[in-house]
This record gives sequence, C-alpha cells and structure tokens, in this order.
Amino acid sequence: MTQAERLCREVALARTDFHEQHGRWPTAAEVAAPPADPWGKPLALQIDTTHVNVRCDGRDGQPGTGDDIVERRSPRRRTSS
Repeated sequence: MTQAERLCREVALARTDFHEQHGRWPTAAEVAAPPADPWGKPLALQIDTTHVNVRCDGRDGQPGTGDDIVERRSPRRRTSS
C-alpha cells in the first residue's frame, strides 16, 4: 500500500468511525482537515448520505486520470440489541 493509499484510507476511516459513533457525518469543525497527498495537493473529500469518498489525484495532480486513488467507505450498519 502506498503512502497516498494509506492517507486516503485513514481519512475515510476517521469519517466512517465518527458516523458509526454519532449516527451522522462529522462537520468540518469536528474533524481535522484532510492532509495533503505526498505531492503536496489536498485530498478531495466528498460525503453524501451513505458514503464518504476520499480522492488523491496522484502524481500528475489531475482528477480523472489513471493514477488517481479513491477510497470509498460506508459506515457499518448498527444492529439492534
């Protein structure tokens, strides 16, 4: 796993962990801003109602090219106790 892949995974997991604990996605004020990728560009973060996507544009810095890294995560469903 590359450094960029690890960063994307860590950011996505932090958001889904928050959702699992609080039942909602975090606001920007509640979590640290995504770090820069290994090439100094900010990671792109998109959250919708069911998923979080964290994208690194890769070495070329351009979205939508073959070196992009995308981590997509959904919170685990809670089971009734």
